[in-house]
Parts: sequence; structure tokens; C-alpha cells
Amino acid sequence: MQRCIMCTYRWAWTRGKRVYFVPRAVQARAYILINNSAGDTPNTQETLSFGCGAMILDPLGQVVKRTRQPTRAEKTLVVTITKPLDELVPDFEMER
Repeated sequence: MQRCIMCTYRWAWTRGKRVYFVPRAVQARAYILINNSAGDTPNTQETLSFGCGAMILDPLGQVVKRTRQPTRAEKTLVVTITKPLDELVPDFEMER
């Protein structure tokens, strides 16, 4: 699994005030979009800009697609899901 280099927390991505931990996202057994908002951090000499972009994880926790962040402009991720999502959830959980 790839790690977002600029993120503050290991294996965590933030969006607003929410924090998505990768293990929790992987346990959901679904494709999930995890993104990190860009912002500025004051430093002693200057203001530093940060931004991690976004990634899509499959049910196994592997990165299906991720953005490249040469700029802080908005990006769009498009992924084709070839496997029906109901096949990813065991039958006994579908009956609940």
C-alpha cells in the first residue's frame, strides 16, 4: 500500500475535520475514495503549502488510482469498477 508522503498522520488522510484511517477504510470491503485537502502551514520564515491529492482503494487495500500533485488545482479521479460490489460482501452479511 502506498503512503501519502506529506500527510501529518501515518496511514491517515484528512478531509476538513474528519480523519480516515486506512485500516478502517479497508475493512469496509468496498471501493473508497480518500482525499486530503490542500492548505497552508505557517513556518518561522515563510508559509508552506501542502496537498496530498486523492486515491481510490480497492477492497484489498491496494491503490487502484491516485492523483499526481504537480499543482494544487482540483483533480478528478475516474475508475471503472468491473466487479459488482455485492460480490465483495459475504452472503451472511447481506442478510442482516
